[in-house]
Amino acid sequence: MAPPNIVEMKYEVSIDDLIRGFKALKIEYGDVIFVHSSLSSLGYVVNGVNTVINALLEVVGDEGTIIMPTFTGSIKDCLENPPFFKYDEPCWTGVIPENFRRRGDSIRSLHPTHSVASIGSKAYTIVKGHEDSLSPCGDGTPYIQLYRLNGKIMFLGVDLACNTFFHTVEELADVPYHLQPEPVKVKIEDRNCRVLRREMYLHAYGTPRRFREAERFLMEEDIIRIGMIGRAEVRIIDAREMLDVTIKKLRENPLFLVDEESVALECLIQAVKMVYNREVDVIRLYYYVPYNGNIIIHDDAIKVHNVKLVPKFLYGMGSLKTFEIKLNFRLSHAILDGGCLHWIRISRSDGDVVNIEVLHSRSINC
Repeated sequence: MAPPNIVEMKYEVSIDDLIRGFKALKIEYGDVIFVHSSLSSLGYVVNGVNTVINALLEVVGDEGTIIMPTFTGSIKDCLENPPFFKYDEPCWTGVIPENFRRRGDSIRSLHPTHSVASIGSKAYTIVKGHEDSLSPCGDGTPYIQLYRLNGKIMFLGVDLACNTFFHTVEELADVPYHLQPEPVKVKIEDRNCRVLRREMYLHAYGTPRRFREAERFLMEEDIIRIGMIGRAEVRIIDAREMLDVTIKKLRENPLFLVDEESVALECLIQAVKMVYNREVDVIRLYYYVPYNGNIIIHDDAIKVHNVKLVPKFLYGMGSLKTFEIKLNFRLSHAILDGGCLHWIRISRSDGDVVNIEVLHSRSINC
């Protein structure tokens, strides 16, 4: 039994609460809105996920359009593991996008990793031709259409760490780290079960970003609004303004959106474990190592020197600079020097050794 001085509270969010909250954040009739979301962040939503979707559609009205990310890509996608996208394939971007894409009036773009679903007056304009774009988020994609249509981006209970539109800016600025350096032949099955074959550049894993930290910059530029709906913090950003100011920063410093002192260590460990466990035969990473740092991989250890890492148990208290990770299997010898992007191929030999082959390295001297 709870102590008598503690009151159990249950916070309910209704469709009227959502509509009122969206309008307070200047979401208007006719708007084109790209929505990143977390249902659980809101608290208890009366009648669940469809209440959120219906509220969004109600606010933008018949002349407006809602877009949601329905991504299916993964760290495994590469030359040896080309993705095969199917129109009805579930997405991993959350319960709201998954239910949104399954609605009868939803249209999904055809892309093997970064598809979107859309409902509204401009839905077809937004999704068409995604399968013919050479990259996930650049020219010819729904993200560029969002820019052209003066759209807005909503972060409903999530922060800017999931801001896919930053990838659009990275592609337009031609940063060196974002795309895999070799095109991949992919298969795409449309809603009529017709299989399309395309060759395109895919997202590269291995470079740590600081998307969340970029919020301060956007606030200084006065292009972000923040409010509360239920228990969720909600952010609204004008897509055109965000692209225009961020691309200037990236052209001045191509590493503006990169966590320059860090490495994507969890990404590397995940990749070698997946290969060791035979979940996949090969994974390729475009791996960033900062200036003055290096990574030495040998036997059962990954040794990291002069690289910032903030493990969860140190959040808010400090960081590690030099450390060693011990694994329960063997790795081939490799050295990843600082100041470079390393295109690496991770595979497993006939024995129990995971091979890490540096295919080529590119200086990040900007």
